Amino acid sequence: MFLFSISIFSYCSKDNDNPNPSEITVTTSDFSKTMDENPANGQVIGVVSGSTNEGSITFSITEQDPAGAFSIDASSGELKVANRTLFDFETNPTITSTIRVSNGVIFKNAQVIISLNDVNEENIYDGNVKLSTQAEVDEFGSHNYIGITGYLIVGYNLGSIYSNITDLSPLQPLTFVGGEVVISYNGELQTLIGLGNLSEIGSSLNIYENPVLSTLESLSSLTVIHRTLGIIGNISLSNFNGLHNITSVERDLIVQSMSVSNLEGLHNIRFAGSLNVSFNNSLQNIDALSALTELSGYIVIQKNPLLNNLDALQNINSNINQIRILENDLLTNLNGLRNIGASVYLEISENTSLTNLSGLESINNINSQIFIQNNESLQSLNGLDNLMEVLEQFVVWQNPNLSDFCALTDLCVSGNLPSFITESNAYNPTKQDIKDGNCSL
Repeated sequence: MFLFSISIFSYCSKDNDNPNPSEITVTTSDFSKTMDENPANGQVIGVVSGSTNEGSITFSITEQDPAGAFSIDASSGELKVANRTLFDFETNPTITSTIRVSNGVIFKNAQVIISLNDVNEENIYDGNVKLSTQAEVDEFGSHNYIGITGYLIVGYNLGSIYSNITDLSPLQPLTFVGGEVVISYNGELQTLIGLGNLSEIGSSLNIYENPVLSTLESLSSLTVIHRTLGIIGNISLSNFNGLHNITSVERDLIVQSMSVSNLEGLHNIRFAGSLNVSFNNSLQNIDALSALTELSGYIVIQKNPLLNNLDALQNINSNINQIRILENDLLTNLNGLRNIGASVYLEISENTSLTNLSGLESINNINSQIFIQNNESLQSLNGLDNLMEVLEQFVVWQNPNLSDFCALTDLCVSGNLPSFITESNAYNPTKQDIKDGNCSL
């Protein structure tokens, strides 16, 4: 029994001393793929194949052009994007590499070829942008964004601090802003060069308190303002050229606290929600608004001391909510309003040269109040002849030369006038006086 065991051991030892091992082999194949440019970092590209007849294999990159474009998993052969900026068709339409698939010292090479598709790239900033310094303008401009999904504020939105911005040329690639554009409180900004490609604003355009801004010429690509167009307190602007291609302002058109003598540059606006022309000490006429044919909200013409007529508004044929004509010292008539009705509120106050209310003939019903007050030269209410209803209050006071109320006869006799107040006029009739025919001195 002992001798048999020794014999078996010797037999086994003899086999180990004279092995006849099989040859180790590694196999792989080339990898190619076509994909879109600008992938995300970490995006899987594909898997390089590899196998061995004994043991395990590893994958490694021996060459890559451009270097660092993608990585490979050492055990699985999975390729992933490592640097997305290198997957740019314009600079690297093809990315190549040599992959070593190895089992110890035994290896085979696989060639990797990645071809990129040229994608129509939209370099759009997602969010709101506020630029308060020239350095911020320069930095934002360096990204060459063609659009902003939110709002754009250049300068400061509120307060009395002025930015140091002088140059908007880094913003030249911008073609649209999804929200509001505000250009305000820029103490050194003279032009808007850099906004010449801006053709769409999703909300309002407000340009205010830029004391040395002298031209709007760079805004000529704009055709529609979807909410408010506000040009306020830019004392060096002499005209609105640059806004000449705008045909519609869907909410408020506001020209306020400007030094312009006219509204040249706004001459193609045919529709506006509301109109506010106020506190313009040098404004002599609003003739540029003669293309306006429709309003839907209100009219405020206030404190324009050199404005003598509203004739440019005579092409508007609308019924709006409010009309307020206040503190226009040289305004002699309201004839430009003759095709405009008001349904909620009417105020004619402190227009020292106005002698009558001719031009208000389209007003029939006021659902709230009428105030006619402090018009020094007003002699009659002629122009309100078609008024048949004032649902709340009709106040006429402090018009020292007003003595003729006969235009209100139909309103007092057969209309609806629950509250009628007259005071400090040349004649102060009651509603009953007018009914009785005592409508004037």
